[in-house]
Amino acid sequence: MRLKNYMGKLDINTFIDDSEYFNEEPYSRNNKKKEKEFLNILLQLREHHLENCLKYNKLNKNFDYKIPESLSAYPMLPVRLFKYDNVHSLPEEKIFKTLTSSGTSGQEPSKIYLDNFTARRQTKTLSKILSDVMPMARMPMIIIDFQDVRSSRNKFNARAAGVGGFSMFGKKPIYAFDENNQLNLEAIDQYIEDNAGLPIFLFGFTFVVWKHFISELKRLNKKIIFPEKSLLIHGGGWKKIEHESVSQSEFKNIFEEHTGIKKIVNYYGMVEQVGSIFTECSEGYYHTTNYNDILIRDESNFKPLEYGQTGLIQLFSILPTSYPGHSILTEDLGIAHGIDNCKCGKNGKYFSIVGRQAQSEPRGCSDVIK
Repeated sequence: MRLKNYMGKLDINTFIDDSEYFNEEPYSRNNKKKEKEFLNILLQLREHHLENCLKYNKLNKNFDYKIPESLSAYPMLPVRLFKYDNVHSLPEEKIFKTLTSSGTSGQEPSKIYLDNFTARRQTKTLSKILSDVMPMARMPMIIIDFQDVRSSRNKFNARAAGVGGFSMFGKKPIYAFDENNQLNLEAIDQYIEDNAGLPIFLFGFTFVVWKHFISELKRLNKKIIFPEKSLLIHGGGWKKIEHESVSQSEFKNIFEEHTGIKKIVNYYGMVEQVGSIFTECSEGYYHTTNYNDILIRDESNFKPLEYGQTGLIQLFSILPTSYPGHSILTEDLGIAHGIDNCKCGKNGKYFSIVGRQAQSEPRGCSDVIK
């Protein structure tokens, strides 16, 4: 493996991209096989960001530059840092794209700076993770969103990035809503007919799917029966419908009732770690992969918690080299239930999301909405 650049230093992008570990399938390694190499890549990422990001370097002085010997000792950045500061490990001229979170009015969006290496790595990883829940062949696709989502404000926001990223796995996508933001039932029916009974891939952010798609079908007392083996992938924006007390099971039941679709996959992710998503398994849990991991920490003292205890979620990802987003303390509360022993058969930690930390901002990929 080529590990050095022309200056004799570690070439972090080559180190990750050429790694056999990174190029394996998402759930191929159990914890015993994963932990040592995963931590090694995180340590190399830490050195890279210490050298190339002055702000990350200054923040890490609080940890006395100790080399973490486990994930529980690995330093983390608070997710809000990306809202209030421009943090990246690139010279300005190397910035390829700036992603922003979909902050609502009055909130500061997160700003994530990408180079070509990180952007390609995110796309490759998303493809690998989704291959576990989607067929290999691209499917006709309906995007449950508004047509102007990819031309919205904030440069290139997370909702637009999500639509663009997931569209790569569809064929000839159309939008569920017309140019006037009305549910276009005629176009949907015609699209199903034009595809001669082929399974349809639907994608949307949870809040949009529930508040605009399902709600409109309920209001019109209308059902759209999709062909067998059609599927919905959705995520982001649960906070926006929390006041309606919508559980994941209720969401699935009502969506199936109005569409006939049985395969409904929820995912968890955020703009600060694009591409490194966690998909829901057949048992209803999110799973870590070879490319990411989590820890649950106590809200009061940040100490790691045991399985079954509720705390703040720390997210790890080996994808970002353009910005120090490899270890982030979120404002989400979760429970890790176990590792390598989920009844679904997948390796990795399996966990659930239980809510948001008190007094934290409502946020998520779909928080900007009409």
